[in-house]
Amino acid sequence: MKKFVLSILAFIFLFSCASQSDEVVIGAIFPLTGDYSSMGESYLSALEIAAEQANVKFIVENEGSCDVKSALTAAQKLVTIDKVDFLIGPVCLITFNAVLPFAEENNIAMFGPSVDQTIIDEQSETYKNVAVGLYPAFHKTWYQLAEEAYKKGKKIAVLQTVDEGPERNVAKFTDKYEELGGDIILHERVDAGTKDFRTLLLKLDNLAKKKSGLIIWPHLARDDRILFYKQKDELNVLQGAYLLGDLFIDLELQPFLDALGEETLEGVISTTYKDAMSEEFKKALKNKFNVDPVLGTDNVYDAVVHGSEISKDCNKNSECIISRFKNTDYAGVSGKLEFDETGNRVGTVVTRILNNGTFVIKN
Repeated sequence: MKKFVLSILAFIFLFSCASQSDEVVIGAIFPLTGDYSSMGESYLSALEIAAEQANVKFIVENEGSCDVKSALTAAQKLVTIDKVDFLIGPVCLITFNAVLPFAEENNIAMFGPSVDQTIIDEQSETYKNVAVGLYPAFHKTWYQLAEEAYKKGKKIAVLQTVDEGPERNVAKFTDKYEELGGDIILHERVDAGTKDFRTLLLKLDNLAKKKSGLIIWPHLARDDRILFYKQKDELNVLQGAYLLGDLFIDLELQPFLDALGEETLEGVISTTYKDAMSEEFKKALKNKFNVDPVLGTDNVYDAVVHGSEISKDCNKNSECIISRFKNTDYAGVSGKLEFDETGNRVGTVVTRILNNGTFVIKN
């Protein structure tokens, strides 16, 4: 809530300075409330540090918990009323995709701190002139997770939150897992905010008893997954079954550890891109705001600093901003900005295993 107040104060100050037409103004759409508010808080902290460094102004709007209506309303306000130079966010995949047509129509550049270019291009080829994904191609992490899962077992039961992001993640994973020869025994879609997993857990337990070596993958939102683990222990089911982890646990490890303890999650696997985030940047976040970076926090900083410098010469033209951003040599707190022939950011996928409460890279 403190962060949200700060963003409102930033808006008030910005409004009083609106006459300064040469000033770069950045519009951000972050999840300040709901399931992903901790991500929004981390992003907002990076935005404030970067804005101070680049000497630019910003206005932050709330997309809530991946709420399309809120994100579209925020984008319309930021672009048509506040006249921002470019947008950072929205953060959720469903909201980011929803804003893309509006951005194209209004020739406003969008930066996706936790979005990859493949996702943008799949919506429309023309969006490559409007938006840039600052995270490397996600499908590679899910392919590698499938390979790690196949080493654990040849049969898997998948649970996933009903949402565009998890749907896409699971599709990439299952394609690779089946290609390797694995068998998807069960695929259940679960509404976000589900409070009772007991019936599903009993179903999975019966299945696990019939299918020796069955892997269970609860690809669920943070609070839902924590509840799933707790109710599993309450019912004393799935004894001996391996529960597959993923990037979602890696992203917000501490809440899982606080709720479940180290022992419950020991040995959980995550596949993610090798961390190139500046240690100095991590310390700055901790010292100034007492928050930890999550996936894409460093990209927010680089979008502000690098994007604001470029936008000064582009007169808010999205194609100019995106092209120069991707083709100008720049090394930021997220590492060097390099993009491959497909337009995706370059990165190296690594497998990490939870060992004594800390994710370590697998040898």
